Amino acid sequence: MKYLGEKSISSALALALRLAWHALLIGSVLGLLVASVVLFSDKISDRFLGSFLAEFRKELELSVSGRDMADWENFVVKSLPLRALVLPYFAALSALLLMILSRTRLVFENFTKNIVFDTRNAALLSKISKLNIVYSLLVLNLASLLISILLFILCEVFEKGAGLQEDHDLTI
Repeated sequence: MKYLGEKSISSALALALRLAWHALLIGSVLGLLVASVVLFSDKISDRFLGSFLAEFRKELELSVSGRDMADWENFVVKSLPLRALVLPYFAALSALLLMILSRTRLVFENFTKNIVFDTRNAALLSKISKLNIVYSLLVLNLASLLISILLFILCEVFEKGAGLQEDHDLTI
């Protein structure tokens, strides 16, 4: 099994990342449209959430505490500014994920072209790491933050490797 070049794992990952990017874009747009209709249209919200809350209430009656139901009802009846914060938050998360996926795809496309230790890959890894740090702070995910730090270390390795590759290419 080849890791680099045409018909390799890196080319398959580049294709998978391209498909994932398009799926995330479509899902994000549809999700934001549905969320905006549900959160900001009171008639649709009452109709949709009324039946949803009835089902949710039945399920919560079986649970030990109704704390989840109280939290949900509290959110639904809050003022418009609080509900308006939900959409930009999820839009920012979607945009960050789209940027991370597109830059990761570019790295794997470079691997497909047998371009491994290159300054462009190091720069892409640095951008991916910075975007991932912002994402991990927004979703409060410690594991993602640690992976971002490891990615910064990998970026340094790629920068050193790019320098060695350039020296090797210039050597006769």
